[in-house]
Parts: sequence; structure tokens; C-alpha cells
Amino acid sequence: MLLKDKVVLVTGGGRGIGRSVVVAYAEQGAKVITVARTTRDLEKTKEQVAKVGGSVLAIPMDISDDGQIAKLRDRILSEYGRLDVLVNNAAVMLLKLVDDMTIEDWDQTLNVNVRAPFMLVKAFWESMKTAGGGSIINVSSYASVSGWKQELHYCASKWGLDGFTRALAVEGYPYNIAVNSLFCGAFKFKKTSWTDEHFASLPVEYRARFTDSRLITPAFIYLAMQNAKGVTGRRLKADALTSRLQKEGWHITIEPVKFVRHDDAVGIDLDPSEI
Repeated sequence: MLLKDKVVLVTGGGRGIGRSVVVAYAEQGAKVITVARTTRDLEKTKEQVAKVGGSVLAIPMDISDDGQIAKLRDRILSEYGRLDVLVNNAAVMLLKLVDDMTIEDWDQTLNVNVRAPFMLVKAFWESMKTAGGGSIINVSSYASVSGWKQELHYCASKWGLDGFTRALAVEGYPYNIAVNSLFCGAFKFKKTSWTDEHFASLPVEYRARFTDSRLITPAFIYLAMQNAKGVTGRRLKADALTSRLQKEGWHITIEPVKFVRHDDAVGIDLDPSEI
């Protein structure tokens, strides 16, 4: 088992990519904690985990609530003693034109998609440093380097998440904490906001356009195995990474990022191949 006894937190584990990652991690022997707002969705995730012989602690909560994040941190550190891997997967995507978008819509999207990952990192940063390393995986999107109608706030949030990833990787490097972002690549997955019931109600030919998110879970497993001595500061395509893993095995070599210095600042330049 590739992740045996690693303590892992996956946000948004009630549906879609999040659920697939939770199941894959549990199957690889990880001690998985997942959170989502809807209890019914979490129950379905628990059922899927049980089928692969794993276990998961599923907690209904709102990650935009700082108080609930503090309680989550205290519970995880009390019951498990540490957190090895944090997957910031939860996101909201409200399709609205700028004419119709409210300040509340904007704030909700940025709060869940960018602020919550920051608050979760803050919650577990010291424990990861004390443990001697860890892995943080931020789920990004092609929307972070492009622009789409009705996705003004979503595109802005994912662009922000990628910048957050690179800057945090620089700060995490001395503490052996890997920080990377993953986006789907060429695959198209069903929208985060769609429930299982809604997706099942869509025409068969329309549903056929979407890929099963279980296909990219090897990319998440691989990054969960990393620390800063391995892969960090990268923005990776989950489909391409999965394809390499399937062809070459788990010990592939990925070119390390190059840290650059501008005057007194240290950072990471964007690699155009990652767009």
C-alpha cells in the first residue's frame, strides 16, 4: 500500500473528484478524513470506501467557517497526532454574468476557493513543520490561466490558488513540505455543484461527455507521496501525470522547479509548459 498509515484530509469529499480521491487514498492504506457540507453525500462516500476495504472519518462542515476549521484541526491532531497530506479540493462555481453577480456571490466563491485553503494551511502548518514535512495538494483548473463567460469569480479564484501554491512551496521548502497544484488537463468532469441525482437525470448522450474522475486518482496518490525533497512548486496536469505513472511506474522523475532571486526576494517562475 503506497500511503499506508498516512493521515490525509480531503475537502469536498462528498462528490466527484473529491470522493474518488478519498476512495483511492483509503484503498492505499491512508487514514482519511474528509469534509463536505452535505451529510448525504458523505454517507455515499463512506459506502464507496467500505467497498474497497478502507475507512474514512467523514465530517459535515462548512470550510468557510473559521470556527469549524479550528475544531477540525483540534480533532485531527487529538485523534491522529498529525496531518501528513492536505488536499484542498472543495470549491464552488456559480455561473453568473458580471451584471447578475452580487458581492455575496463573489465573496462566497473566493472564501471557499482561496481563503479556506489558506485557513486550512494555517491550521496544520506548524504540525507539518514539527513532523518534518508533508504534502499539500491544491486542486486548480484550466480556468486559472484562461477566461470563461459566467466564471469571472471562479477564474479569479483558481488563478489565486495557483499563485498561492507557488508562494507557499517556497516557504514550505525549508521544512520539507511539498506544495503542488493539479488540474484535470484534457478530461472533462461533471460540475462540482451537480448532485449524483441531478447528474443521473441528464440525458445519456450528455453524460457521456464527462470522464470518470477515478481515472486521475493516481496523480493524487503520487503527489501525496511527496515532500519538498521530491516534487514541489509544480502545476501539473492530472491526466498527463497519470498517463506517465501508468507507463513508467511510481518512481518517475519530474524536473524540479527552479528557485529564482529578484533582489532580496526568492520565488518560482512559471513554466509555460504547465499552462
